[in-house]
Amino acid sequence: MTNELRLMLVLAHPDDESLGNGGMVAKYVAEGVDVHLVTATRGERGWFGPEDENPGPEELGRIREEELLEAAAVLGLTGPRYMARVFVPAILPSLVTGCVTAWGAGWNAMILCEYLEADGRVLSVRGIGATLARATYVSGDMQVVAASLASMVLLIVLVNRLFWDPLYLRVAARYRMEL
Repeated sequence: MTNELRLMLVLAHPDDESLGNGGMVAKYVAEGVDVHLVTATRGERGWFGPEDENPGPEELGRIREEELLEAAAVLGLTGPRYMARVFVPAILPSLVTGCVTAWGAGWNAMILCEYLEADGRVLSVRGIGATLARATYVSGDMQVVAASLASMVLLIVLVNRLFWDPLYLRVAARYRMEL
């Protein structure tokens, strides 16, 4: 019978798996738990020696990554990964959803700002929002109101169908996270 237990260790940088968690990791690996390691960085900024001996972020990251792979092998960890390769792809579908929401809110704000009345003055630019506001509040022309609303709905549907939906489907399919 295989052990179905899995543990994901999410840590800030290389060496945290050994220094603070080595005993716990070794215990669970010895019990047959499949322990995965994810670190937020490669350790490229973790230099504590004399500054003139610092190899620089690129080389230091390579050194720390090599140390991490050795420690992971000794501890029996499954495939060390970095957050950029795990969490960023995992949140991309939600980021696209957030972008859709932000785009909608921004567009609403733009529509509202196309026609303003303040201190007896009218500030206006050309656009669907200004046309809709004039037809609603000034002329009362319901045909223009209907045409403005129809054009807004059409534009929203087109942008969603031609841009946001395909983007979301592509991101969701490519970066799907399954255990």
